[in-house]
Amino acid sequence: MLLSLRNVGYTLQTAVADIVDNSISANASRIDIDFNWSGKQSFISISDNGNGMSEDRLLEAMRLGRNPQDLRQLSDLGRFGLGLKMASWSQCRSFTVRSRLEDGSRATLRWDIDHMLATDRWEALSDPRVGSEQLLSSDNQYPTGTVVLWEALDVLDQTGTLSASHLFWEATERVEKHLAMTFHRFIERKIIKITVNGMEVKPWDPLMSGNPYRSSFPKDYIRKGGRCVIFEGHVLPRKSQLTEQEYKDAAGPDDWNASQGFYVYRGDRLVIGGGWLGLGKGSNQWKAETAFKTIRISLDITNAADLDWSLDLLKSTATPPAPFRARIVQLADHIRRTGKALSSSERKKRKATEGDDALWKRRDTGATSQFKINRDHEIVKEALAEAKNSPSVKRLLDLLDKTAPIQPITAAVAPPPVQLSPEDQKLVQLARTISYTLKRTGGVGDAEILRRLLAMPEFLSRPDLAETGIAQARATET
Repeated sequence: MLLSLRNVGYTLQTAVADIVDNSISANASRIDIDFNWSGKQSFISISDNGNGMSEDRLLEAMRLGRNPQDLRQLSDLGRFGLGLKMASWSQCRSFTVRSRLEDGSRATLRWDIDHMLATDRWEALSDPRVGSEQLLSSDNQYPTGTVVLWEALDVLDQTGTLSASHLFWEATERVEKHLAMTFHRFIERKIIKITVNGMEVKPWDPLMSGNPYRSSFPKDYIRKGGRCVIFEGHVLPRKSQLTEQEYKDAAGPDDWNASQGFYVYRGDRLVIGGGWLGLGKGSNQWKAETAFKTIRISLDITNAADLDWSLDLLKSTATPPAPFRARIVQLADHIRRTGKALSSSERKKRKATEGDDALWKRRDTGATSQFKINRDHEIVKEALAEAKNSPSVKRLLDLLDKTAPIQPITAAVAPPPVQLSPEDQKLVQLARTISYTLKRTGGVGDAEILRRLLAMPEFLSRPDLAETGIAQARATET
């Protein structure tokens, strides 16, 4: 039974995050995580400056389980009372917990799998492993706090992670990235400071809060049966609006496609990072698609809703309760369609300046774009060949590079002319008027204007007319 309890699906990063949960619940403001590589003698320690525990409280914390329906404080990030034990056992054969109170008193307990197998008893020991006392010295850093020490890291050993230092440090980097995402709200608000091997963990916000090119929708408070889910949708900036490094950073742990979808926060702690939670229209579940890669939606719940959301032990899977699903799907579907329309608009703008057959090549640098003559264009290559790569011809091309290419810019930003019905012309006129007014009175940009227009029923199914109206309003400015 004991060995089966170790195989519940934790990774190193999710196991460390569970220990950090305990530190936050203990009101810690500083959490230090140290990875020490020494082959099979490697160890990991997690220390904090939280409230600390008495002997009786530590004994209670080291027991297996509690009733998940028990009322808890809103700041309690635990679930079943198993996180400390299960997370630790998932990574090591021996873990020691030492806690210190303000009066200087200390309490120490250790679970050791080899000891339990040898004695056939579920017995927690009151001292650290032989030779490990000095590894718990970090409890002296703060007046109060707790240290969790993982030794005999057999799981990392079995996967080969302990066989070479670089593999161990790669695993450390994965943990750091996971913590940066999972606890980014706590770090941003300076509620906690987390360090990994002395280096401060910087927050990674998957929703790109504060970016001026992000389009956000008003929060929706979905209330059912005494519970509340806070829904907020975002269309993230497109590649052309970001620097190369910003675009790379915003992709997330995997890539842009894998990072689309819902981000579920429980007490400000991220528990689900991307994916569509099995939701969709009718019988068709939404899947990761390129057209929706900039869509990220936050759902905020409290720990009182754990059972409603079927939150598992690992805090890694959740299912929206039936009473909330219809409204969540309705809101998400609108945001998905808006994001798809914005993505389609971007593709149209880039079409005229992409490919070897385009005369002008477009290079995006953050919020601006540069246009240069395409030296690989067939006619340009012929002209250079006939002129035998004359320096004067090259200088001419360089001069043209520095001259604003009016036609490609117009092609990039204006939709192609179409024959419009009288009804469509009225909608274009409406979009043009709204766009012109917002620009003149509020200095609103085109992307935000398009988002607002697509929130109107008239334009929800006709984003092309909204884009045409915006383009016509822009033309009146010149």
